[in-house]
Amino acid sequence: MPTSGQTKNLLAKFNNVLKEETSCRDKISKLERKSIEITTKNFIHSSLIQKRIKQRKWKGLAETAGHKKKQLLDTINELIALNRNKSKLAEKKAVLLKPYQEVLSKPVSKQKNWAAAKDSLRDALKKNKKKPGEIKRYIDFLERFDYKKTSKVSERIIQNYHERIEAGFDRLLSAFAKEYFAHMAALVNMNELQSKTTGQIKSINKQALKLSEESFITLKKLLNSKPAQQQKTLASTYRKADAMLSKLLPVALSLYKQSISNKFTIAPLDDISIENGMVIRDLFLVLLTTKKMEFLVSNPHSKMYADWQDAGKTTTLQSKEPKAKSATIERLIKQGNKYNNTLISVKGKITRIKINHKFNKAISYAFITDGMREVRITLPHIKMDSGGMVPGSYAKVTGKWLQKNKESYNRPSLALDRVSYTTLAKSHWKSWVCLQMNKVYEPNPHSLNITHSWKPGANGAINQIKYSLI
Repeated sequence: MPTSGQTKNLLAKFNNVLKEETSCRDKISKLERKSIEITTKNFIHSSLIQKRIKQRKWKGLAETAGHKKKQLLDTINELIALNRNKSKLAEKKAVLLKPYQEVLSKPVSKQKNWAAAKDSLRDALKKNKKKPGEIKRYIDFLERFDYKKTSKVSERIIQNYHERIEAGFDRLLSAFAKEYFAHMAALVNMNELQSKTTGQIKSINKQALKLSEESFITLKKLLNSKPAQQQKTLASTYRKADAMLSKLLPVALSLYKQSISNKFTIAPLDDISIENGMVIRDLFLVLLTTKKMEFLVSNPHSKMYADWQDAGKTTTLQSKEPKAKSATIERLIKQGNKYNNTLISVKGKITRIKINHKFNKAISYAFITDGMREVRITLPHIKMDSGGMVPGSYAKVTGKWLQKNKESYNRPSLALDRVSYTTLAKSHWKSWVCLQMNKVYEPNPHSLNITHSWKPGANGAINQIKYSLI
């Protein structure tokens, strides 16, 4: 047990930490109000984005989204820094209180020499001219005081505070995601990006796929590394993803130009365009996840951090998603019975999408071609083009092949599959990340089991913004 002199010195230090913590909390509250103001304005700004998409004013959209993106990123980084500082102050408090854990573990009335201390305290209060009633209330309060019980109440208050800050951070990150995505789409739609040769397209796509795979591995491992290393790794991962996305956008535009020259026939690089669309969306998820994880590691004592850390330990990089059989459109038409009621994947170009109402529900129909034949894809309740797969997109779609599909007037069609991230997240790291980030961004909106090219224009990749899916 520390001496009275040591206690006095400690109390002075503790008081200074409390002052710093109060100042930090005030700054966070001020930033929280600023965040609400920014996200509210961003909600209003969304109507301007929709207007510019409708009017195809891509340069104006690129400028405003680029400015908003930077403003939001600065606010996000500021909140992360403040949260990190507050966490360090909480650690300082715990260190200062450590010598007193034995005393604090028992209620005051059960402390050694409490009877003598009570008499001494009563005498001191009398000398300070306190009234008998005041002295009794003060002594009664101390006798009832239990630090452990009080701490539990404080912990609940702190937990609620952290949950509120976490929710505010997610709103900021969602607003940032919208501006970043709109900025990317606008840059491609301006049609000013330098075209890439076939060799460059293949090389950049290969680098991007490798970076995406390595990034998910890095994010999985870093939660068990030292805090200083975590910050450094996350900053590096963000920069790499950001730089690679800038390289991938001209590739997306080049692939699209090559694809439209072939109309609805299959172009030589269409397979690569699927990879390109997928890796753009995956690296964008990586980029947003690094910011989410920066916020998490800024407070390593939070429940959310513990959940992510646990997921990093218990999940694997191998998905247990049911494997689909690969099929061609020609085989589905000629040997449909062979694939009936089977989960299959098929590639082709989307020729048209329409929405009908049947049995009091909306059903999306898409038609996919290999250049000569086409088959139908069905999806109830959801607009199939909302995620960016539209006529002209080259896509790989997965679902159950039905020779007689009621939702397709008993005609053969592919019932589009939806990925169960809730189930897969129990064992698969990337699925866990997708599930945790789905309020901020989904690479495949509505969990549709599709991958497709990045299509420019007012009806294409930007549909995720148009349909408010980001």
